[in-house]
Amino acid sequence: MKLPVRDVLLVEYTERALFLHADTMWEADQAGGFDMYVFSDFGLGSNGSAGTEGVGEAVRRFMRMRYVDEDFVRQASSIMVMMTGSAVGREVTDAVVGAVGVVCEEVEVRDGGPVYVAARGAAEFAWRAIERNGGDEL
Repeated sequence: MKLPVRDVLLVEYTERALFLHADTMWEADQAGGFDMYVFSDFGLGSNGSAGTEGVGEAVRRFMRMRYVDEDFVRQASSIMVMMTGSAVGREVTDAVVGAVGVVCEEVEVRDGGPVYVAARGAAEFAWRAIERNGGDEL
């Protein structure tokens, strides 16, 4: 069985920094390569003066650099966004969703708290491992 391909954006937002990592997942145990798409800015944390507008603009620029020159923009319909970090709130999530919407039709957000996000990520990896190995139990 072929696993679905998912484009995933990890957003880590704390008092001190914004960290972004985008990748396309097709297996459970993917490792980073030379073409990793990452961004970090220690001036965009919630303690800084940029606010949610600055976060949204940084995410928008990042998404354009990652996807605009690829066929993905013309074909894909969704990106999963995993929001983590101690400063994530509704305003930040809304800014990120608006920025990601620049390159896709649907944004699927996982931001129900760090425990939920970690559990959801673990479940996704487990599901992919089962499918990849041909089994039906963990």
